[in-house]
Amino acid sequence: MLCYSLLEFWSVLVGNDLRILIDASVEGPTARDLMSVSALKAKYVCDLPDLKDKADTIVMDFAIAERRIVITTDKGFNEKAFKICEHPGIIIINTRSKHRAGPTFKQFLLSGYRSQAEESVTYINETNIRVKKHNDKVVDFPLK
Repeated sequence: MLCYSLLEFWSVLVGNDLRILIDASVEGPTARDLMSVSALKAKYVCDLPDLKDKADTIVMDFAIAERRIVITTDKGFNEKAFKICEHPGIIIINTRSKHRAGPTFKQFLLSGYRSQAEESVTYINETNIRVKKHNDKVVDFPLK
């Protein structure tokens, strides 16, 4: 009898419709890890000559045009800089160490709350998901 961890097959469980744009603030190895997941339709800013080393506003314009949620570790890429409901979404990963960003994002995908990230700003850390929505509504969820 074979035993497998749920996390070994996590990408099969989340579906394949999440379109994301990985910001340059996400380190290369983490970005590559996320791009290899079949459940994500991902593009990395550093691989796109028109976006590499460009301002956040240009990155967001691209995300809006392609209907992609921006994945970032840059806390300045937030609801103050980009008004909620005027973009596909922003997910800010805030972990104690940069090598935890990828696994924490994968936990978020498995959490059942990923649909909450659409047209909102979502903050993720190792234990919590905070979603800021239109009309200053804030919803918190545990990240297990």
